Amino acid sequence: MAAIKEGGEGTLAHLRGRRPVELTPEQALSRVRERSLAIQAAQQDQEIAEDFLEVSRSIFDPVFNLSGTYNRRRTYERSEFIRSRGSCGCSGDNPRWAAIRRALK
Repeated sequence: MAAIKEGGEGTLAHLRGRRPVELTPEQALSRVRERSLAIQAAQQDQEIAEDFLEVSRSIFDPVFNLSGTYNRRRTYERSEFIRSRGSCGCSGDNPRWAAIRRALK
């Protein structure tokens, strides 16, 4: 303290004109954590490691996929035309069937 009061050029010269601050051990530790870049880097490394751990655990999370389609048609297509009169069971006097038979000939 004598070097501070005298204003010498020693290692404590940068403290000239400042008053000492009384701190509890918890306050001193808090200030060290705030000002130390190495501690801040270590804390960030820990946060990054925790994030990687969470990502690696997410591989085992279940994934559900559901899809579906629905199609409603008002008109129906017939894939086969019946060519002979006897196999369709229709009478010859129906004009629609007569037109279909004529078109297929």
